[in-house]
Amino acid sequence: GAVKAIAISKNKIFTGGADGVIAVWNPKTLQSEKILRKHTNVVCALRVCGTFLFSGSHDTNVFVWHINSLDFKNALHDKSLDDQLDDDPRKKDLKKKLNKAHTDRITDITSYANIVYTAAWDCYIKAWDSKKLIMLRKVFVYPVGICWSMAIRSIKGYPESYLVCGTGDGDIEVRNLRNLKKIANMYDCGWTNKRLVHKSWVKCLLPLQDGRIVSASEDWSVKVWDHRGAPPVPVPPSVGQQYRGNLPKNMTAAQYAQMVRSGRIPPPAGTAPYQQYNVPNGQTAVQR
Repeated sequence: GAVKAIAISKNKIFTGGADGVIAVWNPKTLQSEKILRKHTNVVCALRVCGTFLFSGSHDTNVFVWHINSLDFKNALHDKSLDDQLDDDPRKKDLKKKLNKAHTDRITDITSYANIVYTAAWDCYIKAWDSKKLIMLRKVFVYPVGICWSMAIRSIKGYPESYLVCGTGDGDIEVRNLRNLKKIANMYDCGWTNKRLVHKSWVKCLLPLQDGRIVSASEDWSVKVWDHRGAPPVPVPPSVGQQYRGNLPKNMTAAQYAQMVRSGRIPPPAGTAPYQQYNVPNGQTAVQR
């Protein structure tokens, strides 16, 4: 079937197909080593995290595989879904259906450190412990509905990283990796205007180390977003003081503030740049 997903480890290449199987390839011989069969529908997302391969499918499952032995380990299970059901035996089949990671087809999987992030048609983004395989937190993506693509945005020389999400309405969101709360998005934060945003689903994302974001959409376009060109947000060097303990050795609080001022990174949520610095008439602090 058509190839829908790809992932790479040190000595293996994994591809997921529309036929519901995962093919394991040798990168030197380019020959197939094994076929992993467990999903019952399209395998649309693959991600290597640590010693495990995470696979997501239209069958709403996220399966975990051992990379070395290629054995099936377990399936991610959102136990909070069980709270929606009682002990009524008539709901036994429904409970079996909900014994999964999501209640609708998976759209994407990404990871950072020891946390795996999954998104699905049920409009949720969920964070999982990649070792214990338990859900840590989840967020309902509203009002955009579906998160189609995800990537981790790490800027060289800056200690903080972000979860970047491509949505069903053509927008791109930046979210906090810890609590999954939205920090910014393209239009509301002045990166662009409605005329330039994607006209359809954002299916692929590639954050660059200099802060730019490359996106590809169902509207047949590939765009590079350089929000550093947006009107700068004045940030006093004192804002960087709160991050002094987390800054790299070669970065001062003043340099951190300069990065925020230049637009390379968004200001910390809840700090003065969002609230009171040089907001023109007719603009909200967030728009500024």
